[in-house]
Amino acid sequence: MRVFMSAGEASADALGASLIAELRRRSPDLEVFGMGGPAMRAQGMTIWRDATELNVVGLIEVLRHLPRLFRLLWDLADRGVAAKPDLAILIDAPDFNVRLARYFHRANIRVAYYVGPSVWAWRSGRAKKFARVVDKMLVLFPFELSAWSQAGLAAVCVGHPLADEITKALVPQRHTIAILPGSRRSEVARHLGLLLEAGAKLVNEGHADRLVLPVAPTLDASLLQQKIDLSPARGLVDLVLAPHGDPGPRRNAVAASRLALVCSGTATLEVALLGTPSVIVYRVSPLSWWIGRRMTKLEHLGLPNLLMGRSIVPELLQDALSVESLIEAAKQVLADPDTQRKDLAEMRAVLGAGGASARAADAVLQLGS
Repeated sequence: MRVFMSAGEASADALGASLIAELRRRSPDLEVFGMGGPAMRAQGMTIWRDATELNVVGLIEVLRHLPRLFRLLWDLADRGVAAKPDLAILIDAPDFNVRLARYFHRANIRVAYYVGPSVWAWRSGRAKKFARVVDKMLVLFPFELSAWSQAGLAAVCVGHPLADEITKALVPQRHTIAILPGSRRSEVARHLGLLLEAGAKLVNEGHADRLVLPVAPTLDASLLQQKIDLSPARGLVDLVLAPHGDPGPRRNAVAASRLALVCSGTATLEVALLGTPSVIVYRVSPLSWWIGRRMTKLEHLGLPNLLMGRSIVPELLQDALSVESLIEAAKQVLADPDTQRKDLAEMRAVLGAGGASARAADAVLQLGS
């Protein structure tokens, strides 16, 4: 079986790697090629273009990268269609991958989409656009299904693979605070300096002995170190690498910490499943934020809060995010970590049973048969 795959960030790379492993169990002669990261490469995927090439976030931020992104799109589309795969599996990155889906659809190559956009939250009209070029949508959470069925697109809830990978919450073993600024360079540029300054003050006030920074596989550790060396946190931060895409060391560092300061995204769910209390942060350009807030229906941004339908993890977003507000929120969580830990245990139950990657593999194989 020959499969084209496209994944454009650390979380999508992890999802793709788990899916490749399950597909290979069912089809040992599996051949996978396209765009991915180190985790997918470790599962035997032939990487034509690296996942880091899609590391851009924000409505306005994307504009200056459009020429490069379109060149990337055309290259992947031309090579992907010419390879005549049995199936195309596109993971997340909706604004990019839906355009890629059109090329495969026109070539009569069936398309499975893994992790669709949040049409249940904002820009619901996108669902019909996806329905025209995608044959099956694989979603992570049950509440996503109705929006896709209303658009006429066959959808299946496979669950979240993190529930398989992180089977229980762990007890902190070190007096550390974990800093997770995001997996994209643009996210690091907006968040890292602020997180380091707040983290350094928390250490200096005795709330932690050290800071740990788990390095996403899509980021360059040497560049992160340069930023650390120029910050108030110089000498206080331990970088934690992920050799060969292995998330174990990074997760162990978070699980061993008493608190995590985490950029909104899949990492918020990962931290929550590890049982580590956290504060969620996020910032984009002012114009991107202004547009986004007028298009969204959500009261919360972090996945733990979305799953529970209420605020169980503090969120500091856009103008509400500052060094001072982050320190204050961190101190409040540290003063009573057990309350958030209890809520996180309830969230795990809401997320449901494991087996997500196996269900995803079954779904795409049914489509490709």
